[in-house]
Amino acid sequence: MSGCMSYSAGAAPDSHFPKRQAELERGGRKVVLCQEYVDALKLHEKNHNAGSYVPQGALENIWPGGYYLESIDAKYRRKYGCLPKA
Repeated sequence: MSGCMSYSAGAAPDSHFPKRQAELERGGRKVVLCQEYVDALKLHEKNHNAGSYVPQGALENIWPGGYYLESIDAKYRRKYGCLPKA
């Protein structure tokens, strides 16, 4: 007798998909030029595992109520901030 096991998440996450899709269609994503995206990835790669680091990104790209990285110290401790909800 052979058995089959599935590691999929099942139908539960699918029930949230229509809500998330509606949020994205209402402007939940920001369209950027390809070069801007590539530059952001290069900056991310450059600063990977960097100590004593303060991110240079713009906060207006973060959703209201979202968390963002404020800094990383020399001992790799992270400090986060939270934008106020609208």
